[in-house]
Amino acid sequence: MGAAVLVGRDREIAVLARLLERTPPSGAVLLMLGDPGIGKSSLLHEAESRGRARGFRILRLAGVECEATLPFAGLHQMVGPVLDQVSLLPRHEREALLAAFGLVEGPPPDPFLIALAVVDLLAVVAADRPVLVVADDVQWLDPQSHEVLTFVGRRVAGPVVIIAAMRRGHTGSFLHAGFPELTVGGVDDDAAAQILSAHAPGLCPVERRRIQRVALGNPLALRELPIAMAAARSGGLRPLTLSDRLEHAFAGRGAELPFGARDALLVAAVDPAGDLAEIIAGTSALCGEPVTPDVFDPAQAVGLVSVEEAGSPSCTL
Repeated sequence: MGAAVLVGRDREIAVLARLLERTPPSGAVLLMLGDPGIGKSSLLHEAESRGRARGFRILRLAGVECEATLPFAGLHQMVGPVLDQVSLLPRHEREALLAAFGLVEGPPPDPFLIALAVVDLLAVVAADRPVLVVADDVQWLDPQSHEVLTFVGRRVAGPVVIIAAMRRGHTGSFLHAGFPELTVGGVDDDAAAQILSAHAPGLCPVERRRIQRVALGNPLALRELPIAMAAARSGGLRPLTLSDRLEHAFAGRGAELPFGARDALLVAAVDPAGDLAEIIAGTSALCGEPVTPDVFDPAQAVGLVSVEEAGSPSCTL
């Protein structure tokens, strides 16, 4: 069903299929980790489609950067469709949950009661049919929703499955809760060739090989780089300039780094030789204090830079 669309994802789809087919009575949680554009959202859609076909009630939430400062914004996405069943909860839980969304007046509710109310609400819904919670971009959930989702995952009861996706290199309680993880990496060469054939059939063999080498199996890059290459040819731009969507996906990683790492990346970007000692000296001057190559660690963790100190020390973006 999904294999024809999600090329090269047989392993990941098999994991999702087993999870939905063998949902234990006590529920299950799975966290997918991967880079921007790697296909986590597509796999969530695949899980949702399979869950719906198996009779699951689907509840969704997705972190959005512009809503990260709004308490319980993500949680409202998830439980909003089933708030009509909140009357079945104990009064103190019901009032806490409704107060979190500003639907009743009263003092600020106890965060524990809010989280407990969500656990019990999902159990009520799951008594009728199994529930699949699909959570995308967990790293951008508001802190309150992030904590509640973690609480629910650790105490889920009944046939409730939570499948969440989070960008590699971020942190948070959901990541550190000990849930089973599925790492989503780049697709293999055969799958990459299939994706290019489907989205850019006019590429010559040289262009195809170059794009595959640059994309490193990232499905978004495989779709977007041919567009950028075509624009470069027609407009006289440097070949393989990233298209807006791809540039935004990867530039977002830099904006989330500590200030020292961002300064180091800026210096590395303008250093023509990629000389590590030169870059560290420039970064120290920019920061106003001495820095070491460790300043690049956060950027290396999310794949934005590669630092090599053996032989001739160098830094490659």
